[in-house]
Amino acid sequence: MSYRSLLFLVTGGFAILTIVVVSLYAGLLSVAFEADMEMNLLSELSNSVFKPGELSVETIVTRYESSLKRLQRTLKRSAILKNLFARGLDENIDETLAQLKAAVVNDGYDRALEYVFVQVQGITNTHFGIQWRLTLAFLSVIVVLLIAYTASIYHVSGRFKKQLSKLLLGIKALENHEYGYLVSVDKNDFIEIRTLIESFNLLSTAIKNADSILFGVLKQMVEGEEKRDR
Repeated sequence: MSYRSLLFLVTGGFAILTIVVVSLYAGLLSVAFEADMEMNLLSELSNSVFKPGELSVETIVTRYESSLKRLQRTLKRSAILKNLFARGLDENIDETLAQLKAAVVNDGYDRALEYVFVQVQGITNTHFGIQWRLTLAFLSVIVVLLIAYTASIYHVSGRFKKQLSKLLLGIKALENHEYGYLVSVDKNDFIEIRTLIESFNLLSTAIKNADSILFGVLKQMVEGEEKRDR
């Protein structure tokens, strides 16, 4: 594989993963925002309990029930959000709605309001802030991806530098007149490095041959001069 192809593969893979994560986050964020808004409405409804005369007990209980059902429908839009960032909330709502219905039938709206008020307080205190937990998880994933990408690029660059060092040793050998010095080619070498090494080996061999020929010519010239002197 070539160095450019590997860099493109690593960068492209990181880009695709980032797009997938961002798209997933954007989709989940809208659901999380609606869930938090619904829990905020539940909290406001709980505050109205302390304002006598504003709403009847029956109206408050009915609104509690409607709001809990809307919250449950919101959670069902995303299994990931429900199971990872709001774990247990759906079960709490199911139990609360069932107990609320039983309380209304058996004890009336006053007792039902007391029950649902306590339950809603527990739900909102425990599960409110789904969107912030989602955002924190998203940022953590992005940081992990960045670290993985940086480590991958560093590893690829290190391989390239290590392979290139073999060629640099060969060049230094030629500088020291070690003509014919050959650099070994490994099957894991990048294509670019392999091409450079093969070109270097051809050049080094050519220099050695040229040096041998030149040495032979000079030797013949010297021998010729010696014969003339005799």
